[in-house]
Amino acid sequence: MSIKKSLCPKRMLNGPCGGMQSNGNCEIGKFKCPWFASLSEEPIFDPGFIIKKHIEERAFFTKLLLVTYEQPTWIIEAPPTFKVISKYRNLLESIPANAISVPDNPLARLHIDPNVFTFYLKNHVDKEVVVHITCRDINRLAIKSRLLGLHLAKAEHILALTGDHILLGPERYALPVFDLDSTRLIYLARLMSDYGIDELGRELGVKLEFHIGAGINPYIPLNIEIKRIIRKLNAGAEFFVTQIIFDERRIMNILKYLKERNVIKPIFVAFLLQEPTVLSRISKIMKLPFKSIHVGVNELARDYARILLKLRDFYGPVGAYISTLGKLKYSVNFYNALKEVV
Repeated sequence: MSIKKSLCPKRMLNGPCGGMQSNGNCEIGKFKCPWFASLSEEPIFDPGFIIKKHIEERAFFTKLLLVTYEQPTWIIEAPPTFKVISKYRNLLESIPANAISVPDNPLARLHIDPNVFTFYLKNHVDKEVVVHITCRDINRLAIKSRLLGLHLAKAEHILALTGDHILLGPERYALPVFDLDSTRLIYLARLMSDYGIDELGRELGVKLEFHIGAGINPYIPLNIEIKRIIRKLNAGAEFFVTQIIFDERRIMNILKYLKERNVIKPIFVAFLLQEPTVLSRISKIMKLPFKSIHVGVNELARDYARILLKLRDFYGPVGAYISTLGKLKYSVNFYNALKEVV
């Protein structure tokens, strides 16, 4: 495993990461991902993980995850910026999304610290929060400190991600960390939540109260992505958020596999709701297989709502994750479209 880790720019132990391309190439270069040919369904740990506890399934204690089994739910992404605070705070309070998502320096761009932003939201908006933690910018000590802070802020959900590599823009000279990968982060968060200890067995004095989520990338070859999902489930993942999709074909294949094996977990399908020119530009940056879309935001929102209902009819607890790249006014379009089709 150490050889593979040394070949991975993100130092993954539980590879591949969600940035692997559909042809098996690394997101950073044209070389083959060292994890493409083989990977484990069981989590792999470094020597710093002294504690090996079995992670049990537990009952959901948040409205977001419970209600998703009963009816369509959706999460609105609120990038932690001053613009969101000044321009869209009233909308965040009034729009009937089931939860607000707080990303962690998305696309490796500078944003407000997600812990501070979460404190702000919990003091001003009466909604559950899903906070992203990525392994790109901070080591495991800082990650544990952030988890303690999010417990104090009363965050209900953590989305554990490895993180985008720093490639473009003014932050490209910042040095990435990647002390952990998403699988080890999931397990660490569950130790702190379930047992009130860290990976070294040290008592925290409190059990953290939030559910732990993980990412799904429908664009990775199916057999590889399924193993990644199973490994994350074995590490303690309780819900999932997908990479941005534009149609249901690839995610449906994943849902079929999970349903056949009676793995029914809340899965929030991510949709990017923006103007066609912005969709095209962002999809190129994120290397998504985007086909040109020539419809407006309203029609796109209706398409997304129909996809959501189709996936729910087949699988069950599927919700939507709506990203607008900070133009939260477009979330109203999705809400209106969802009302039309339900």
